[in-house]
Amino acid sequence: YCDIIANESVRMNNMVMKLLEITKYDSGAYEPQREQFSLKELVDDWYDRNSAILTEKEITAINAVEEEFIGNGDIIILASVLNNYLSNAVSHIDGAKKIVCRAEDMGDSYRLFVFNTGENIEEKHLDKIWTSFYRADKALSRSQGRFGLGLAIVASIQRLHGEKYGVNNKDGGVEFWFDIKKTEKT
Repeated sequence: YCDIIANESVRMNNMVMKLLEITKYDSGAYEPQREQFSLKELVDDWYDRNSAILTEKEITAINAVEEEFIGNGDIIILASVLNNYLSNAVSHIDGAKKIVCRAEDMGDSYRLFVFNTGENIEEKHLDKIWTSFYRADKALSRSQGRFGLGLAIVASIQRLHGEKYGVNNKDGGVEFWFDIKKTEKT
């Protein structure tokens, strides 16, 4: 019983910390620490840190982000956005088991896309997945450390940066995206 209580305490602590993170970003009390960074290196860093799980699950991970795309924002919390998207991609991958990160120049910002092969998200869930505790896939449960808070954190971080985010169903998979402000040229 003590092990069960200890495990539940850890899960509850993780959930509370994620809720506090959302509150911190939405309250206006947190000021993003803006700096320049390479979008390609941001993706490469995640792939490197997670190479063991990618190999174990036999996932092909492609980084098609262009070298010259240099963003400006709080790299620590924007890395959290990317981590949420890529962790979800790994969890929901199916079929060809492929993840592709790419970016497009949107004018004042870059749009970073994370595509994974697998099932599409039902249309009725697309606008709700950004809400705290909402899980479109009920099979991925709380026992796996999933509370339905990751995409709510993404939404909070993007609102904090004044940038857009979203998701699109594609042929053979799902593509999440978020905008990162461009570095201003001097």
